[in-house]
Amino acid sequence: MTKQFTSYKLGCNFDPELISKVKALNDKYKDQGVQVDEFFGSDRDHAFLAARPDFRLPEVDKHQLEKYVRASLDAGINFNYTMNSINPGSKRELNEKQGEIKDYIKFLEGIGVHRITAAHSLIMEMVREASSTMKLEVSTVMHVDTVTQIKYLKDTFNIDKICGNLMKNRNKRFLKQATDYCNANDVKYE
Repeated sequence: MTKQFTSYKLGCNFDPELISKVKALNDKYKDQGVQVDEFFGSDRDHAFLAARPDFRLPEVDKHQLEKYVRASLDAGINFNYTMNSINPGSKRELNEKQGEIKDYIKFLEGIGVHRITAAHSLIMEMVREASSTMKLEVSTVMHVDTVTQIKYLKDTFNIDKICGNLMKNRNKRFLKQATDYCNANDVKYE
């Protein structure tokens, strides 16, 4: 019988001690196949891109973020930067900030961020314009309701992962259809 591997994502508070504590837990439970393999989070300067309000996000500058991501990677933990606001601004505001957002995406990729989670198609478009290789996850905040939507997101933005809609998490028919599509198209359905 093949041993199952259970992985967890953990919200990040950017406290360096979190890395060492999670690494210790990962080392302790590695033989049992249980690991925290990803941190996710955002910084206060880019709160308009995140699903959390700015007062809940830490003040982390680029240098601190780079250092934190590097330390996470050194501990065997990937970093997922969340840009999952359903309303990151009006089309005009996003257009004015487009260069800044794309530059930030390139910066994130350059420091080793493993994946970006997004909940808005305009942000996904900017991710793809800034990087064709950055892994892209669809946030549960986007409330994807149909397999057709998953197919559209895969075809248009080359997503590799989707966090399911909480309103659909007990719909067995939908879950089967969604996981069948995702399994056949190299998309992880979470």
